[in-house]
Amino acid sequence: MNSSEQAAGRVASLWRYPVKSMLGEELDASDLTERGFVGDRSYALLDPSTGMVVSAKNPRKWARMFEFRAEYVTSPRTGQPLPPVRITCPDGAIATSDRGDVDSLVSKHLDRSVHLMVSAPEAPRYEEYWPDIEGLAHREKVTDETMPSRTFFDAAVLHLLTTTTLDRLQQFYPGGRFDARRFRPNLVVEPIQGIDGFLEDDWTGQILTIGDGVRIRVRGPCQRCVMTTLPQGDLPRDPEILRTAAKRHQVNVGAYASVCLGGPWRPNSSGRPGVRRVALNARTIPRTSSSQDRLMSRGNWSKGLEMDLRGASARDGETFKNASRGTRPSANFRSSRSHGERRDYGSGGRGRRVCGCRFLGGGDGSLGRPVIGLVSRAA
Repeated sequence: MNSSEQAAGRVASLWRYPVKSMLGEELDASDLTERGFVGDRSYALLDPSTGMVVSAKNPRKWARMFEFRAEYVTSPRTGQPLPPVRITCPDGAIATSDRGDVDSLVSKHLDRSVHLMVSAPEAPRYEEYWPDIEGLAHREKVTDETMPSRTFFDAAVLHLLTTTTLDRLQQFYPGGRFDARRFRPNLVVEPIQGIDGFLEDDWTGQILTIGDGVRIRVRGPCQRCVMTTLPQGDLPRDPEILRTAAKRHQVNVGAYASVCLGGPWRPNSSGRPGVRRVALNARTIPRTSSSQDRLMSRGNWSKGLEMDLRGASARDGETFKNASRGTRPSANFRSSRSHGERRDYGSGGRGRRVCGCRFLGGGDGSLGRPVIGLVSRAA
């Protein structure tokens, strides 16, 4: 790290959601590819009566989706066949994707016939219910929405969220519980002391380098939906969560990201970057004359992402629509609205450097959680 770098935060937790719209699993290790964390949203339920992907975005039909939890039987690996997924049903019953009775067991709890899929259709669609909240694109309406072809993602392969965003929203609505689980992020970042507010806004258009090589690019804000208001675990139903996001931050909570360069995230007692203790460096992207870079300067969205995952890739190109308050991304690129669990980590001790990356050391001399460094470089 050079003298222009500034420590900005630490990774708090990583999350993956094997089955779309079910609760997911916290990760200590994972392979990150251009398709996101290996195994993220690789499965989904299909409603045979409509041909649509089952989504908790329409709680009028699928109110119980957050009562299911999905996790892999064994950890998936890049380039290897996807392992079976284990589904814990609301009554504690266990179903695995390699069993013939998985559809009937899940269907029984949903009171609707569903089919568990591991291959997304060419043109996946889902239904979304829009509650009566000022600032949303629709009110008291159910719409048909599309997803990127052959994927179960709503918009992007990664969703990141900072704890300072949650804290800021909590200040606006002290009676609510702005727990990261409501927002289903893949990556939860805890900024260092002295940094507050909607930090993701400042990172838009920048690259975060994780460890020695993994890189993700922050694309733009993630607009939220009714899922953030639904009960899950010990979190109650609370429409004011979404209403606060709409009133205070244009319905945005967190940010979308794409993967520029993948790699393994593995636990290691030495805390080496890119293994367990992951260091992030945000680098300003030099502007070019390309249409993508011209679009990067427009509006609140406009961060561009072409979601062509047929070859497990994510490339620059397709754009989000300008999202002034109350508008949404284009039909093919809608918000991912993911979930996770927030943790608190002590920051004590002084910063230490390992393999050229800076970590906040704990008072006991340990490396502690990885530091996120914000780097600004001239073009």
